[in-house]
Amino acid sequence: MDNKTIEIDKVVHVAPAGRRPLERIEAVGLGLLILAMLTLFFYPATLSGAFDTVLNKVKPVVVDVFLTGQVGVAVIISVIIGRLLERLGFTDAMMRVFMPAMRAIGINPAVIIPSVYNIFGDINAAGRISGPLLRQAGATKDEQKIAVATMVQSQQSFSTFMLGMMALTFAGVNVFAVVLIAIFGPLLLSPLLLSRLVYRNVRSVDLLAAPRFTPNIDFAPMLFKAAREG
Repeated sequence: MDNKTIEIDKVVHVAPAGRRPLERIEAVGLGLLILAMLTLFFYPATLSGAFDTVLNKVKPVVVDVFLTGQVGVAVIISVIIGRLLERLGFTDAMMRVFMPAMRAIGINPAVIIPSVYNIFGDINAAGRISGPLLRQAGATKDEQKIAVATMVQSQQSFSTFMLGMMALTFAGVNVFAVVLIAIFGPLLLSPLLLSRLVYRNVRSVDLLAAPRFTPNIDFAPMLFKAAREG
């Protein structure tokens, strides 16, 4: 039975001759372990001093400016507002407006899903959700490229959108016009121009069962989850 794998009660035991060789990263880890133990034995204050130095360098920027400063608070609040609007059906309402517009353009309506979902600046979730939906809807390679090109034009964080509106308001700029031209305008113009000039392999289809994006969780868990995410 030497050099054979023996399975007893679903626990795999390998004979010593069958052990895998030491990998390079494991050798690096062993070296760090030996170095750390020697440092603790001969110079115990070195590691704590290095940690204290890093802490003093990081805290003024990460904690004072970002986490507990206006930037961090703005991010947290923006995520809460975005998730609240999503819970109230805002995303599905926009889908009802823009998906028929894609059919009128002559393109797969699923193309607009990533862009509309990214209105709240959650580009990671937009990619995870929209990728499978585009495949299920039968979007061509050109339509997938149009979807990505349209999505990345939106802001990467809803806090950017909120802070931008604040700045525009303080400057006396017409916020409605800016949002209409800079946010919603590209959702129509980008698919239209790209499908006519660059990515022409497009086709209009009817989605028999459009996905629903409004979560059905209770408001209190949704708010705490949004705050944690922010």
